[in-house]
Amino acid sequence: MTATTSATQRALTTFIGLLIVTGVSVWALTYSSTAARSQASRGAPGSEIAFTRTEHALPGTDESNLAEIWVMNSDGADRRRLTNNDTFDLGAVWSPDGHMSACYSVDPVTGPHIFLIPAAGGDQTQLTEMRSRFPSWSENDKIAFDNGGPTSGDIFVSIPDGSAVEQLTNSPAARNIRPDWSPDGDKIAFVSRRTGSDDIYVMNDDGSDVIRLTTTSKPDADNAPRWSPDGEKIAFQRTLNGHTEIYTMNADGTDQTRLTSNYPARNQNPVWSPDGQEIAFERDVEPIASRTLQIFVMNADGSDQKQITGLDFPGDPSQNNHAGWGREHPGRP
Repeated sequence: MTATTSATQRALTTFIGLLIVTGVSVWALTYSSTAARSQASRGAPGSEIAFTRTEHALPGTDESNLAEIWVMNSDGADRRRLTNNDTFDLGAVWSPDGHMSACYSVDPVTGPHIFLIPAAGGDQTQLTEMRSRFPSWSENDKIAFDNGGPTSGDIFVSIPDGSAVEQLTNSPAARNIRPDWSPDGDKIAFVSRRTGSDDIYVMNDDGSDVIRLTTTSKPDADNAPRWSPDGEKIAFQRTLNGHTEIYTMNADGTDQTRLTSNYPARNQNPVWSPDGQEIAFERDVEPIASRTLQIFVMNADGSDQKQITGLDFPGDPSQNNHAGWGREHPGRP
């Protein structure tokens, strides 16, 4: 064998080796990307949105015209139903590990009560015997809720088996409602009418050190506070001169900023994405006079607002609202 032939064979062997290494690298990159997409499509904790869907029953279908809890991907795809009963199910939120959801179910006779639902679907477990609405599940595995009605309400806390109930506020005429835990579980934002109008307050997890964050005058009102995942901001809805829009503010009440401007449509019930980059909310869609709400998603600065429900077909009669986008922090496995 000549020196030239030997050199040629060595070069060819090196070239083939490079092709193999490159092929393995491309395969690994493709597999990694595919696995990531597959994991995302399976709905890792916090990647899905729980919501209330009200179907207007159509002939020949099994759908109910009652409000039920459904789950979908954050783009509105892959919807699946979690509840199927004769009551109105609202206000779904996720457990810290993403394996359970809590909602409140309104019975026309006994009123609202909080139930737990496995994230995969299945039997509901009743958590509360007392009147109870709007659950919020803390990272410390406690559930806050209110017993509110049109003119009264107080805020309570229990553990997820329904025991160890603690009352945090004790002024029902002030109508203390809509609690929401801070990400670290140390504070609760809520709505109170103690000064005559609905405003947003913050208190410690034991009900102490109540601080007022917003100031309105009737008939204006602030409602539905939701903490950002980093605890730095609170999103909320504000009704001002008959317009209901989504705002954010710093956790101390400063820098109140309007994100939506869609009058005469209502914009309400904001909730942050797990990474804090987006906010889901509900808005009336055309024709506005029908007062039919659908879920939208926008960037945290209010830009790029996109409708993600009510798009199945022209004239889709379903109403979709009360989004719950998990409470997981960025980076949670």
